[in-house]
Amino acid sequence: MRCSRCPSAVTQESWYEKLNRWDEALDAYERKYAATASNPRAPAHIDATLGRLRCLAALAEWNKLSNVARDEWRRNDPHVQVRAST
Repeated sequence: MRCSRCPSAVTQESWYEKLNRWDEALDAYERKYAATASNPRAPAHIDATLGRLRCLAALAEWNKLSNVARDEWRRNDPHVQVRAST
């Protein structure tokens, strides 16, 4: 993801979270999730998964959060499940 005003600077998805820009954070995490889908055990993919869950909770998207959490819970290892549940 790139900053529109400073194209050479890379921004992190978590910056949007810290600024309470949840829609933008969710979009960024969705892109990261799709880009890392080929390696679901990669730290970047796990980060994207957890970021998506945080954003959906902050946006009160309860049905989507429930569906994503259920699907991801089935796919992930216990150490990821622990991180997701806290």
